[in-house]
Amino acid sequence: MPELSKSIQSNNKNRFQSAIDSKVTLSIFNILGEKVATILNNNMSAGNHSIDFNAAELNSGVYFYKIEAIGNNGINFSSTKKMIVIK
Repeated sequence: MPELSKSIQSNNKNRFQSAIDSKVTLSIFNILGEKVATILNNNMSAGNHSIDFNAAELNSGVYFYKIEAIGNNGINFSSTKKMIVIK
């Protein structure tokens, strides 16, 4: 299932890989748990992928990013990590 690199960085290629074809969603939440952005919401083939993330519209502060995947084999994956935006 998808595994994002140890951190998500603004204005850089953020790489992840998936072992199987999956519906992948990557969302950003503020400290109150409100979704502030959806970076990715696509069906992805198995393999290595990269996405761009631009934090220009986010204020400085603590956020959480959550990657979710629903594999075509019915197995689900979800991981949430903390990130800090500093401007």
